[in-house]
Amino acid sequence: MDKIISNISLGNIKKSLPSDYQIIKVKPSLLEIILSPSPDESNKAKKFAKVYKRFNSLTSFASEVSERFLEEDWENAFMRLRDFLSKIDGKKLKMSSLFKWTTSLLIKDGELSLEANRRFMGRYFSLALSELFMSRPERSLWFTTLASEFATKVDHPAKLEVCVADAFFSEALRSSLSEMKWKNLLELTEDFPEWERMGETKNVVKVLPRSEFLKKSLVFKESRNLDDLVAEAETAKFFSENLNLVTPTPLFVSKERYAGENFVYVMSYLSGESLLNYLKEGNKSYIREILNILSRVHTSFPIERSRLGKLDIALALEKKMDNCYAKLNQVKESLKKGYAFLIDLFEQNDGLWRYNKDAHPENWLISDKQIMLIDTENNYLVPVVFDLANLLGYGDFFSVEEMSEEVLFYYKEFKTIEPDLNIGESDFELLFWNAVIH
Repeated sequence: MDKIISNISLGNIKKSLPSDYQIIKVKPSLLEIILSPSPDESNKAKKFAKVYKRFNSLTSFASEVSERFLEEDWENAFMRLRDFLSKIDGKKLKMSSLFKWTTSLLIKDGELSLEANRRFMGRYFSLALSELFMSRPERSLWFTTLASEFATKVDHPAKLEVCVADAFFSEALRSSLSEMKWKNLLELTEDFPEWERMGETKNVVKVLPRSEFLKKSLVFKESRNLDDLVAEAETAKFFSENLNLVTPTPLFVSKERYAGENFVYVMSYLSGESLLNYLKEGNKSYIREILNILSRVHTSFPIERSRLGKLDIALALEKKMDNCYAKLNQVKESLKKGYAFLIDLFEQNDGLWRYNKDAHPENWLISDKQIMLIDTENNYLVPVVFDLANLLGYGDFFSVEEMSEEVLFYYKEFKTIEPDLNIGESDFELLFWNAVIH
């Protein structure tokens, strides 16, 4: 089999993998339980059932994925594989003696089949899964690498799906080859005509709609500023690791421009309904949970990590007025005078300037009663009431009374985390209403 691969040797793949895998053991082996004598048959049966359940949940899942690949049911095979790899996440599987023995036979048969027909992409991934269960991650990744190289070389119809699956394997095994694999994928998609844009955002955010697997696996965000994308990826990782919040998983940020224009940030796709859709249907049941999360976001993100420091509200206002009242100088001057008092008011409450979540309802997703954060850009510090105004003042979903109640709920959540906050409830609410006007 080694003679097939062209660019990366098995030895180099092995070197790319970390040496400190956490090993998941199914222990004792099924064979030992079945054959071992036991004076208490009922205990033996319970022990067997417990181990078999652990054994069966993993192996049946892998068997289903393999079967779908072998049947060339690409869509379901790749979707299930992605889910399986997300569960592994850097862990090395160690299975029972009986399972390893049967799997070794399947691998031999699979290698012979692959020699006979190298265009059969399903066989590569079936073998990769088998090698993973044999505690040989280097050979697992070797098979997926071979698949992506070969699919690209022969222009296989499923080459994009194969390359994405290969990159997911590399991520799950925490290989140092991951960056190269995502870079190769971006090069493949550079001239791809079938992109689908997600929303009308300042920076282009898009997905590959060619298949359900591609569309619901990856999101690509473009920007002319590399630092913006790097900071967004780092912020998503911060909230995931420090607050245990669900954010898109950063996969790759390109260090060079693609199509001669933009840098690209590749992240995992999060599936769910936006808070905005819930509000349009009259469902406000998630707002308190989101306000709790927002208070934790504001109080946890280090102020010194803000890339651009405090927002210059006067300058931001000037830019807005230039866009709206470019030729109406008198109107501009009147507005500036009126806003001067508000700007001073915000400036006086320095302890309320925090990370700008841009918390409007389209930036929260909900799935299976779980709240997810999207759009974790890191730019300016703003008064927290700006985020509250974005969230509660977006559209006309909340009455004045409801907004007041939710603002006070947020205030209490914030105050619980930071009891030394030097502003009272009524003053905080007044700041909120001024932010709504802003």
